[in-house]
Amino acid sequence: MRTSQMSAKNKLNLTIIMGVMTAILAVFNPGAAISSSVSTSGTTIPPAVQIIDSQNNAWTLSASNAVLINGSLAGYSSSVVMLLYYNGVMYQENSAGGWWSWAAGNWTACNDPRSSASGQSGVCGSANGVAANSAPTANLCSSGTPTAISGSGPWGWDCNGTAGGSDAFCSAPLPQNSSVSLSGTTIPPASQIVDIQNNRWALSSTNTVLENGKPAGYTNNVALVLYYNGVIYQKNSAGGWWSWTNGAWLGCSNPNPSVSGVCGSANGSSLSSVPTVNLCSSGVPTAVSGSGPWSWSCNGTNGGGNASCLASLVQNAVVSASGTTIPSAPQIVDSQYNKWTISLANAVLENGSPAGFSSSVALILYYNGVIYQKNSAGSWWSWTNGSWGVSSDPRTSGPGVCGTANGVAVSSAPTSNLCATGSSSAVSGNGTLWYWTCNSINGGTSTSCSAPVQPAAVNGVCGASNGVAIISAPTTNLCSSGVPTSVSGSGPWSWSCDGTSGGSDVSCSAPLKQSVSASGTTVPSASQIVDSQSNIWTLSSISSVLMNGNPAGYSSNVSLILYYNSVIYQKNSSGGWWSWTNGAWLISSDPRSGICGAANGVAVSSAPTANLCNGGTTSAVSGSGPWTWNCTGSNGITAQCSAPSTAVLNNLFGVNLAGAEFGQNFPGTEGLDYAYPTSTELDYYKNKGLTLIRIPFAWERMQPTLNGPLSSTEVGFMTNFLNAADARGMSVILDVHNYGRYGIGSFSDFTSHGNIIGSIQVPVSAFANLWSQLASQFKGHPSLMGYDIMNEPHDMGGAGIWPIAAQAAVNAIRTVDASHTIFVEGDGWAGAWSWMTYNANLNINDSSGNLVYEAHQYFDSDSSGTYTSSYTSEGAYPTVGVDRLQPFASWLTQHNKKGWVGEYGVPNNDSRWLTVLNNFIGALKSNGIWGTYWAGGPWWGSYPLSCEPSSGQDAVQMGVLKNYPSS
Repeated sequence: MRTSQMSAKNKLNLTIIMGVMTAILAVFNPGAAISSSVSTSGTTIPPAVQIIDSQNNAWTLSASNAVLINGSLAGYSSSVVMLLYYNGVMYQENSAGGWWSWAAGNWTACNDPRSSASGQSGVCGSANGVAANSAPTANLCSSGTPTAISGSGPWGWDCNGTAGGSDAFCSAPLPQNSSVSLSGTTIPPASQIVDIQNNRWALSSTNTVLENGKPAGYTNNVALVLYYNGVIYQKNSAGGWWSWTNGAWLGCSNPNPSVSGVCGSANGSSLSSVPTVNLCSSGVPTAVSGSGPWSWSCNGTNGGGNASCLASLVQNAVVSASGTTIPSAPQIVDSQYNKWTISLANAVLENGSPAGFSSSVALILYYNGVIYQKNSAGSWWSWTNGSWGVSSDPRTSGPGVCGTANGVAVSSAPTSNLCATGSSSAVSGNGTLWYWTCNSINGGTSTSCSAPVQPAAVNGVCGASNGVAIISAPTTNLCSSGVPTSVSGSGPWSWSCDGTSGGSDVSCSAPLKQSVSASGTTVPSASQIVDSQSNIWTLSSISSVLMNGNPAGYSSNVSLILYYNSVIYQKNSSGGWWSWTNGAWLISSDPRSGICGAANGVAVSSAPTANLCNGGTTSAVSGSGPWTWNCTGSNGITAQCSAPSTAVLNNLFGVNLAGAEFGQNFPGTEGLDYAYPTSTELDYYKNKGLTLIRIPFAWERMQPTLNGPLSSTEVGFMTNFLNAADARGMSVILDVHNYGRYGIGSFSDFTSHGNIIGSIQVPVSAFANLWSQLASQFKGHPSLMGYDIMNEPHDMGGAGIWPIAAQAAVNAIRTVDASHTIFVEGDGWAGAWSWMTYNANLNINDSSGNLVYEAHQYFDSDSSGTYTSSYTSEGAYPTVGVDRLQPFASWLTQHNKKGWVGEYGVPNNDSRWLTVLNNFIGALKSNGIWGTYWAGGPWWGSYPLSCEPSSGQDAVQMGVLKNYPSS
């Protein structure tokens, strides 16, 4: 059976009803998704109350102008003036005119997508916001043209619009183990915070702030780390707050203070339906309960108190006429629709509840908008401001009497408590007084009343003289507003600007203009420093830095303030230096120290003559390549500088002499578990022209206890070897052959023994301690060429561990040795072929500029150097080594770095391997890379890669190696 069609009028009515119901649901239950059709492209809020996207999510704006999705915050947003649904994408515009698009659960900066009617706007693709281990190459843009990708994680690119369409900025972060922390997360109790950039924040064991495991600026005695509205804050043990802004800590206050709940203007009002707006002035409103009267609470946040609120139901009764009494009427309805009655116990009731204290009430009177009561003794009271005040019968003849407003100074015309008895005239004013008349009752006399005009409060504000250094007491421009007091003091000078009419006072001061301190002045011995801006710098009683008597940023345990070349520096009790730059302390060094110049570490063909020192006095340049010189600072600290010869760098090849790292027992016994190379080996390789020796040794033998002293026995073995090399004019590179690990005991596989550097058992500081001692011990030996800080680190527990450890070792060496070359191997077994996978972003800073990056390369199928199969089965070919070298060589060229291949070798079982070796060393030489063959040494026996002679016969590999001598 067919039903009749709905009339057009009924359709319109139904549409209106559904719209109203949708709006009501959005207000009272914003978290509930409304089952509705998808909004059309171009829909905005306002005027719409909500938007339904293609996933049936309901989008609204909160009362605080933040974006909500299904009633919950959609990322971080603030001061939003419009939501736009356009071509299936949500956009927001804030009060400053900025635009953002919603993609992958985050807001990304963009332009108004409607800005070009004819063109197509760029829109980020699905790669936007998705964590990736390498730069994304696909799904960059949903529309528009992608630009080249920049960065090394996170990565950024644009999706450029066409024909005038807007562009969109897109990015993809490196993957992290944790999701972004919630706003309000603190350490403690949390163990870490992950910010919106996927940086990890933690507290160190010494109560300093760490970002991704490194110190975040200078911090001390930190008691709390807070992540709030996308910003990192710290609070120290003294209660001070700082925010992390542009890579520095800036003083601030608690961003998340407690707020008490306060009822809004709906509280106490009479309404015909449940209140929905103006529920709270502050705090979070609960659901409204009741059917009239209605009640709700305004709950405080962050520990603030709660407030209970109430709104009454508008009564249907008509307001009682002035003069109505109980009895004879059963009730009185006042102008606020409150119902007044007398209880059985003769007490006054308001809306069924006792109205203050009343007893033996004989009469209730409603007169001129006021409720009165008379008791059985004939006494009268009036209901004023929620309590009963003694009064008289307002209907009897008598004079008008001024109310409590009389004589009270107010800034605007009084409107209440004008007359105690009688009726009030209109209130007038003449600029100094408000005045009115309380007219008599039933023929009595009238009374004139008045209230003085209260001037507006004026706060005291310091004038332009405040804070300006001068040579005598200031007399003008003391206050911008308020009344200045007399100026006191003899430099600095102080005064106050007192507010008027209840306004606040403010204290002002001007410092004494003093002579600028000489460059090099320190506190102590001087009591203060005056900089070129006439700021006065002193040390407080708690060893913090003061500028003009106020804390200069955050400082602690300061032992020295230095004024040098117009810059203020501080040094703390631990020897750390900071410089005052743009209102914050930045990590620095003693500016008076000798500092090597740009010529340091740069290979040249003759002695350098320019750019020798950036600080200090330059000594004469000595040597014939490498060349050395000193930069001596005014504080006596000298930097040792050097420049290698280009001829040496381009033609330096040698051999590893293994043995000192052998064995499975650590430390073990020399001669039983391991052995140092002998003079016999040195003589043989010198005769072959291979005078550069890399000597591997075990950390555990050289330093049997972490952070303990070096073994005098091992130091003796190594010194004897260096002495023998020096006697033959040979150069030695010390190689800690530990694979990024340390462990005492017996191990079947030393390449994965013990615990990794950076673990709790082997902290990075222990690795730095080793190299500080090694460099101090051997830096003066004439045969020492440099330090190979760690052989083939691998599986270090995270991509960032090895760069941190390597930097710590380099820093430790440079504190005691500024001249010798430092060799830094790459992570992932240091493979040249896999360099871009593990070490594309490796960047170690060397204050001396004499650092070489080191790779290793073998030519079997997995580049391991085990050569378990035949030449053919290993997939070898003549230029396999040349090809595997290219990633490392290209990286060196791209980043203008020096390189070295510390290990390469071939077996002696197929002559074709010798071709591979010859081609590889030739490629090293043509790329300006030098290296050492693996390996010679006394204990190799039948090892197929050994280049040791056997029974007086050279190893087959020596036929190639002797063609590439060390000079």
